[in-house]
Amino acid sequence: MASGAYAGTQTWTFPSNSIQGGSNYGNYIQLQDSSGLSLKVTGWSDTGGSNDNRFESAMLMMYNGGIGLINREEGTGSPDHSVDSAGSSNDTDFLLLEFNEAINLDAFRLGWGYDNGNYWADVSIAAYGGSNFTGFNNVGWDNLLASNWVGIGNYSDSQPSSSYYYSTQTSVTSKYWLIGAYNNYFSGLPDYNNGALGAGNDGFKLSGLKTEYSQPSTGIPEPGILMLFALGLLTLLKARRHG
Repeated sequence: MASGAYAGTQTWTFPSNSIQGGSNYGNYIQLQDSSGLSLKVTGWSDTGGSNDNRFESAMLMMYNGGIGLINREEGTGSPDHSVDSAGSSNDTDFLLLEFNEAINLDAFRLGWGYDNGNYWADVSIAAYGGSNFTGFNNVGWDNLLASNWVGIGNYSDSQPSSSYYYSTQTSVTSKYWLIGAYNNYFSGLPDYNNGALGAGNDGFKLSGLKTEYSQPSTGIPEPGILMLFALGLLTLLKARRHG
C-alpha cells in the first residue's frame, strides 16, 4: 500500500511558565504541539575552556519580550539577560532548538533587540547536518561548522515585531537548530536582511518560531479504500450466487 504525507506548519510561542529545571544553568523549555511534534530549548554560551572558547550551558530566563539567558560569566543587567554578544562578559550566546522530528525552520520572531543601543539585533542560524548529535562536549565556534553543523544564514538588523518577517529561506530539514547572536565565525554566510552585520554588540529575546514538518501517513489512500470496497461487493455477489 502506498503511503501519503501530511505537511503542516507549526507556530511556537513560549508561555511564562514553560521553563523547567528551575533557575539553574542547564534548565530548559519543553513544548509539544497537537501533532506530537515536540521542541526542547536550551541555552548556551562560549564560557568554557582555558580561553573561554568552549560551549557551556547557560540559564534560560523568560521575559515580556520572550526567551533570554544568563551565561556563567555575566549578570542580569541589560543586555546581559538576553541572547547576546554584548554586555559585561564579551561571550556569544545562543539557543539550541531540539525537535523529535526533522523540521524546516521557516521563521523566527524577536520580542526585544539590542545593537549598540539600537532596537534591533544581528542573528545567526545553523542546522545540524549529521546523523548522531551527541552534544557540545569540547565544541566551540572554531570547530562548530566542522562538526556536521551547517551555517544557514545571518539576519542583520532584525527588528522586534508582532509578525514573523525573517524567513530562513532554506529547504534544509534537521532535528537540531542553533539561533544566536551573530559572530565572525558566520561572516561567510549570506545576510538575508542586507543590513550592516557587526559582531560583539548584539542581544535579542526570542518570542516565537514557525516550523514546517512533513508527517508520514500510515492510512490507506482513497483509491485503496475504493478498491477494497469494490472487492467486498464482488465477494458478496459471489456468495449470493452460490448460496
